[in-house]
Amino acid sequence: MEQLYQEYKDKDCEFLVLYTREAHPNETYPRHVSHEQKLSYARTCQERYGITLLPVLVEDIDGEIHQAYGSMPNMVYVVDKSGLIAYKAAWLEMDELRCVLENLVWAEAPRRAEERSSYKAKYSEMLVRRRISLEE
Repeated sequence: MEQLYQEYKDKDCEFLVLYTREAHPNETYPRHVSHEQKLSYARTCQERYGITLLPVLVEDIDGEIHQAYGSMPNMVYVVDKSGLIAYKAAWLEMDELRCVLENLVWAEAPRRAEERSSYKAKYSEMLVRRRISLEE
């Protein structure tokens, strides 16, 4: 994700990580019981995954943001400048995310009037099969 940030930081894109909750409580860490505990887990996550360039935000203990966005673990969202969700996925796929960002950067670029009027938003869904390792 930080590599993608490096590629898009000068293209008017913002990146952040929102730590919401443990995807599998009690597997490694128990369910959060205090905000201090949640902050500690978020720091551990930041260190474990080498997150040094992106801001890591920690949600409140009640998880209001997480609930508002559907309560799914490991989600990736791209929100456009108007506040609309332009992309959401249940797992980070770098090539797919790069394509979405490139499309949004293109759509926001200054254009002639005739090009702007021909731009239309499109909705799509896609199921991607992903081979995972048991060590992940």
